[in-house]
Amino acid sequence: MNEKLRERMFRSRFDPLEKYRPLTPDTYWLEIGCGGGEGLEGLRKYYGLTRLMGVDYSEAAGELCSEKGFEVQVTRFEEFQPPDEKFDVAFSSHVIEHVASPREYMLAVHDLLNPGGICAFTTPNTHTWEAHLFGRHWGGLHAP
Repeated sequence: MNEKLRERMFRSRFDPLEKYRPLTPDTYWLEIGCGGGEGLEGLRKYYGLTRLMGVDYSEAAGELCSEKGFEVQVTRFEEFQPPDEKFDVAFSSHVIEHVASPREYMLAVHDLLNPGGICAFTTPNTHTWEAHLFGRHWGGLHAP
C-alpha cells in the first residue's frame, strides 16, 4: 500500500477525535489493548505525538511495543497501575466487548483523564455491508 493511502486510512480513524481534543505532540495518549504498538506508531508518525503509553494483556505484544520505544504495561486493565499524571486521550479498539461490565470499564477509563480529556471506544459493528458479505469470516469477528 502506498504511504499516502496508508496515512489517509490511519487518519480517517483518528481525525474525528480532533473535533473534541486537538492531537498535538504534547497530547498524553493511553491505548488500552495496544497490541504490538501499531496504533501508537501511527500516532507518532502521522500526528507527531510523543507522549504515548499502552497497556495490553499479551506479553508478546508488550515486548513488541516496548521494542518500538513505547511505555507499556503488560497486565489486565483491571490491574493497570496508571502513572501519577492523567491522560488527555484514552483509546481502546475491540476491547469493550470483552469486559464483564462495559459501564464499569468506561467509568474506570474516564477516571484516568485530565479535565477536558476524551475517551474513545471502538467495537465491531455487525450491521455493516462487510459483516454481511463475509459472514463468519469477517475480520471484525476475531477471538482475543
